[in-house]
Amino acid sequence: KQVNLDHWRRIYTTDYTNQLIHFFAAHILSYTNITTRALCFEFYLRVLQQCFEIGNLNTAHCLVGAFGHASIFRLKKTWAKVNPKYRSYLEEREQIFSYQHNYRNYSEYITHWKNKHKQVNANN
Repeated sequence: KQVNLDHWRRIYTTDYTNQLIHFFAAHILSYTNITTRALCFEFYLRVLQQCFEIGNLNTAHCLVGAFGHASIFRLKKTWAKVNPKYRSYLEEREQIFSYQHNYRNYSEYITHWKNKHKQVNANN
């Protein structure tokens, strides 16, 4: 019997992605103090920035997913304490992963990132 490896790869990738999203959300929710939780938000938003800088879009996608998780999204008092610069950064990154127009923004970002790093490597 032929095994469809692509099918199983997608299943395991989806499971891993869901586990990471759950881990990030659970870690954020483990803090009961609003100020501490806001600092945790900012920590993960800085991690998100680093993921984009090095091109780790899988983890970046998980982080964006965690911030969009209902249990995180509804924390209005915590979001109010997060630096507005981080909130706007997250909104920009959410647009990159938007499924609208068949993930056009994501595709354009990848193309731009690859071209940028080809130029950097060519100069070295």
